[in-house]
Amino acid sequence: MNTYRIMTYNIRHGQGLDGKVDLARIADRIAASGADLVGLQELDRGTARVAGVDQVAELAERTGMRAAFSKSIDLRGGVYGNAILSRLPILAERCCALPGKEPRSTLACEVGLPGGGELRFAVTHLDLVAEPRLESAQVLDDFLAGLRPLPTILCGDFNASPESRTLLAFTQNGWAVCPGDQLSASYPADEPEIRIDYILSRGLASHMVLADACVGDEALASDHRPVMASLLVS
Repeated sequence: MNTYRIMTYNIRHGQGLDGKVDLARIADRIAASGADLVGLQELDRGTARVAGVDQVAELAERTGMRAAFSKSIDLRGGVYGNAILSRLPILAERCCALPGKEPRSTLACEVGLPGGGELRFAVTHLDLVAEPRLESAQVLDDFLAGLRPLPTILCGDFNASPESRTLLAFTQNGWAVCPGDQLSASYPADEPEIRIDYILSRGLASHMVLADACVGDEALASDHRPVMASLLVS
């Protein structure tokens, strides 16, 4: 039995609740978790607010992981979006633009599993507003459904509560919320009150189980707490 640790984390361009932009503590949290696949939201590449730093490259270097990126918007001389960090080989990557007043995106990577087999790992960040968020959920689902069939894990900041129409849309389309501590709050990081960060799966093979979802205890490095789960492959 092989176990792969999954993480989703909205890092708010590395700005913690103390106002400091510090990618080192984000990287330290990722390393301490033992994560093999990490879906990150709100990263900057070359923007003025992070002094031109390529946050994707820096986190990849600090963690020793492979990286991929999807741009959501142009921002202050650079770009802003989502990223995937992976200890597994990234075989292919695809991006999908999502609608909204502030455009969002989804990044999907095909990764190779030791001993053979592949998995699709995707990260997204949905709109703050209900209607474009619901529309984005369907666009995202159509995008992933149009790719070649693979066991798929989707994670990210959905900006939606467990009982929302957005989460219902996903479950009606065959997505399963990872079992475990799935109703625990993940935002805001210092005193969590709501759950808006998720790890979902669809089409997992019979020898794969996604389980043990839990919210991390990091309360300073971002305004969200990380959410983690385990993928068990027999």
